[in-house]
Amino acid sequence: MSRVWRFHKLGGPDVLQLDALARPLIGEYDIHLKVRAIGLNRSDLNFRKDEYIQKAVLPARFGYEAAGTVIACGSHVRHFRPGDDVFVLPPDDLSIQGTSADELVLPEKFFVHKPANLSFEQASAVWMSYLTAWGGIIHAAGIKKGDYVLITAASSSVGIAAIQLARQAGAIPVATVRESRWKETLRENGAAHVIATNTEDLLTELTSITGPEGLSAAFDAVGGAQVMDIAQALKKKGRLIIHGYLSSEPTPFPLRLAIRKSLTVQGYLFTEILNSETLRSQASQQILDGLVTGELIPLIDRSFPFSQMREAQEYMEEASRLGKVIVTV
Repeated sequence: MSRVWRFHKLGGPDVLQLDALARPLIGEYDIHLKVRAIGLNRSDLNFRKDEYIQKAVLPARFGYEAAGTVIACGSHVRHFRPGDDVFVLPPDDLSIQGTSADELVLPEKFFVHKPANLSFEQASAVWMSYLTAWGGIIHAAGIKKGDYVLITAASSSVGIAAIQLARQAGAIPVATVRESRWKETLRENGAAHVIATNTEDLLTELTSITGPEGLSAAFDAVGGAQVMDIAQALKKKGRLIIHGYLSSEPTPFPLRLAIRKSLTVQGYLFTEILNSETLRSQASQQILDGLVTGELIPLIDRSFPFSQMREAQEYMEEASRLGKVIVTV
C-alpha cells in the first residue's frame, strides 16, 4: 500500500487525511518513484479551499512538486532506470496526479534527473518557483543585462527564484517585502535593492533607486493599488507582468500611464511554460544549468515530516516565511 494525503471535502488543513491506497499499476511509459521530499505551494492551500484555477475532484490529492528515487520503470521508459535520483515537473491534474504521497507513478515526461549537488529537499523546491519566475521575467518581461526589474512579495519562493534568475540574466533586481527583517537575507540571495513597504514609500524608493532610467519591468504577485505606483516607475515601453493577487484591494488599470508610456500590462500563469514544449525545454535547461553552477539555490524556510502535513499547511497559512516549506518522507 502507498500512503497518500487527500481531502474528501473542501476546507481548512483539518480536512486533510492520510489514506492507504493500493499501489497504482505501472504503465509502459510510467515511472514508479519513492518520494523523499515534497515541496508545498500556496496553490495547494487554495486548491483545498476551492480558490484555485483547478477545481478539486473529491477525494483529491494535491501537490505540484516532489523529489525522490526511481523504484521501477515501464518497458518504454528510455531515459531513466531504477536507482536514479530525480525531481518531478508539475503534473497536469492535482486531484489525480498530486505529489502528496510517499510513492508516485507518473509518465516519464514529468521527471528530470536531479543534480548531485542538490539535496532531495532542495530538489523538491525547484520547479514551481523557478518555472513561474522564468516565464514571468525571462519570457514575458524579456529582461536583459542592466535592466532594473521590480520583484514584489520577494520573500516567497517564487520571489527568490525571480531575484536569482534576474541576477543570472545580468539584470538589477529590486525586491519588495512587507517587513524589513527580510532585507539582509534577500540581499544575500541576489537582490540589489530591497524596499520594506510597511515602512517605506514604494514610488519614492523606486524613483531614488532607478533615477531617470526607470524600471524596465515589474514581476508583481500583489496587485491592488500599488499597481499605479509601479506603472509610474516604469520607463517607456516598460512591462508589468502580474502573476498574483495577494492584495485584497481592487486592482486599477493605469490607463493614462499605459497610453503615455506605451506600457504592456499582462497577466501571467506558469502553465504557459508547461504547456509549450519549446518554452518548457528552454526554461528547464536554463534552470538546470543555474542549479548545477550554483547561480540558482532554492531557499528552504522550514521542513516538516510526512506525518505532519496538516501542521505544515497550517504553518503556511499563518506564518510569515522566507522561501519554501518542505515535507520530508
